[in-house]
Amino acid sequence: MSKYRGNMSSLDRAKQFAPFAALKGHEMELAKKREAREDRIILAEDEAEYLNEIITNLEVGDEVEVMYYKKNVYDTLSGCVEKIFQYEKALQIKNQKIKFVNIYRIKKRGL
Repeated sequence: MSKYRGNMSSLDRAKQFAPFAALKGHEMELAKKREAREDRIILAEDEAEYLNEIITNLEVGDEVEVMYYKKNVYDTLSGCVEKIFQYEKALQIKNQKIKFVNIYRIKKRGL
């Protein structure tokens, strides 16, 4: 501590570094994301049958766009089907494993 300056309060010290907060509003956006929650959509019987038909006809290498339920929100992923896990009832796209029960919509590209 300098003999010419007095002690700086913690509040004043924090104010001094406030302009350097690189991610202003980042914490607020993270809080919104944590609070965001979408209810799972229940498919009608004919929609479920159609979805089941598409999933049944999928093959490794098919280009698809999948809308699926993940951590209380819907997410969309596009890419090539890398693996199909029949026993686990899941498929893998871009190293992301998606269970069939979480799929809301799937589109094969080119259809």
